[in-house]
Amino acid sequence: MSKLKVRKKKFNPNRISPAATRQYQHDAMMRRDMAQKFPMEMEYVGHHVHEYIERKKLDEKELFDLFSDSKTLPFHIALGAYDWQNMGIVLALDHIKPCEWFIHTNIHLMNIDDEETNMITVPYEQRVPEMHHCELWQGKADARVDLGMGLKKVGWKGLKQELSDAIDARKDIPEGHAIEYMQIYISADVEFKSLTAYKEYLAVHSWLVQGIEVAERNLRQLWVYEQHSRKLQA
Repeated sequence: MSKLKVRKKKFNPNRISPAATRQYQHDAMMRRDMAQKFPMEMEYVGHHVHEYIERKKLDEKELFDLFSDSKTLPFHIALGAYDWQNMGIVLALDHIKPCEWFIHTNIHLMNIDDEETNMITVPYEQRVPEMHHCELWQGKADARVDLGMGLKKVGWKGLKQELSDAIDARKDIPEGHAIEYMQIYISADVEFKSLTAYKEYLAVHSWLVQGIEVAERNLRQLWVYEQHSRKLQA
C-alpha cells in the first residue's frame, strides 16, 4: 500500500492573514467615514463649569495630589464639566484639527448693590478664523478676525479676554453692574486629526451608552495612563 503524500505549503512571509485583512478593511471604512466635517456644538454656563471643576478637585483630591504637575484636567472631569457634550469630548481629548469657530454669548449683568434693578444682557457674537482649540481659549496674535461691516482686526486675545473687552466697549452699562453669569454657545465643523483620534471618540461614545459611571472610570484610567507615560518620557 502506497503512502499518502502530504502536500507541503511553502511559507510566504508576505501573505496577509484573514484577521489582518479584515482589520485593514475596517480601518479603510473608518477612514472614509472620518474624511468629512462633523458639525458639533457645545452650550454651557460659565460659572457652572468652574463650580463643577472646583467641587471635583475636592472630591478627587488624592488624584490631583498624585499628579500635581499635570497641565491638563482629568478627562472624566473635563467632560463632566461640559455635560458630556460632543464638542466637549473632542476638545478635552484633543481629537480635532484647527478649524473655524462660531461664538454666541449672552453676558448677564446685575447691580451688585441693588438686586431690585433689572438685569442687563450684553450679547456677543463672533466668527473666529481657523485656529487650534487651545488658541480659541488662550489667544492667537496673528489671527485675522472679521468684525463685520467691513471691519477687521489682527489678533485674537482668547475667549475670556474678548468677552471682557466686549463688556468694556459698552458705554450704556450703568455703574455698579457686574457679571451675574454667562451663557456661552460654541459651534464648529470639525475634522478628526487621525484615525486613532476618531476611534477614541467613538470609544467614548460607546462608554457613555453603557452609562456615565463606565465612561468616568475608563476616562480616568486613560488620563492616569497618559500621565504615567509622560513621566516616563521625561
